[in-house]
Amino acid sequence: ARKYRIVTIMGKFLDPIADKLVVNTAMLLMIPIGRIPAWIVAITIIRDIAVDGMRSIASAEGLVIDASRLGKQKTLCQVFAVSALMIHYPLFGIDAHVVGMTILYLALVLTVLSGGEYFLKFYRGAIRKKIHTGDR
Repeated sequence: ARKYRIVTIMGKFLDPIADKLVVNTAMLLMIPIGRIPAWIVAITIIRDIAVDGMRSIASAEGLVIDASRLGKQKTLCQVFAVSALMIHYPLFGIDAHVVGMTILYLALVLTVLSGGEYFLKFYRGAIRKKIHTGDR
């Protein structure tokens, strides 16, 4: 779909869910083996549920909140972090665990910032809609 730039409503809905499902599942599975702190996973999952819920509410109200650049950067960092944490051991003289944790902390910052950005977009869109429609 990306190669041919085909965009569907179903694709817009399923693509972010698939990314989150893969990343969050991998992070959850690394908690018991001590490769990732549970609190980071909790913050990430809570943010994802909150943002997806908010986007669903917005959509039901006719407000479209597209994926943000920060959100895409968050996902990219998470994928690199999870990949490095899965490797865990030194590779080509580089400690994959240290690299993974460093990128994971960057992803955590992007998680919080992008979550805030989504809620700000929702708030501004709701205010605009309220003003435009005259709802009180």
